[in-house]
Amino acid sequence: MPIVQISRIQHRRGKRSDLPQLAAGELGWVIDEQRLFVGNGTVSDGAPAVGNTEIVTSGSSAFTTALSHTYKGYLGDSTPIGNATQRTIGNRLDDYVSVKDFGAKGDDSTADVTAIQNAIDEIYRDTDKDDTRARRVLFFPAGTYRINTSITVPPFAHLVGEGPDKTIIRNSGSNAVMVTEDDDGNVGSNIGNSSATTPTQIQVSNMTLRNTVAYAGVSLDRTTSAYFNNVKF
Repeated sequence: MPIVQISRIQHRRGKRSDLPQLAAGELGWVIDEQRLFVGNGTVSDGAPAVGNTEIVTSGSSAFTTALSHTYKGYLGDSTPIGNATQRTIGNRLDDYVSVKDFGAKGDDSTADVTAIQNAIDEIYRDTDKDDTRARRVLFFPAGTYRINTSITVPPFAHLVGEGPDKTIIRNSGSNAVMVTEDDDGNVGSNIGNSSATTPTQIQVSNMTLRNTVAYAGVSLDRTTSAYFNNVKF
């Protein structure tokens, strides 16, 4: 016969102050705080302790704590440092940008040039030139990043790896590993057209730039203030 009705499953619900000791596996919904609890059961049943255990929801204090962070120094002590303020984990993670956030693999087999270029364009070229907050350090975790054409590097780019022969950008194309561009994406003789910002304040450090054929490591065209530190060519 067809199912005519499915009855609603009822659980205990009410205010936090009225939450009783729940039976083993019984659920209790705290309406005023939007929190969910389950009964532990008895010690004789195998529970480590009698009581109710909170199931993490968006209303849980544990959930809020898990999604926040206060700087406590490199030792990680429980006491926050000085006037450190609490921030969300999402906000904290946005201080740090990795090429892997844009899909690069660094596994010495994946073609990573599109992912790397997307990361560079998003952080340095496609942002408002006056919005310095967007210009984060772009991190290249240790690995070999295969490319088959030049990576174009715009003004204010700051690219950091984990060290020579640890972070390797390997170009198999017939061109330099990196070439500079203006903030409109122009390269070579077209750099600076239409009053575009020419390449400047570019920093590259702690990586190997490797070309599999006899082409340049970097081509600095119409560039001022470019810095290379601990870079192996």
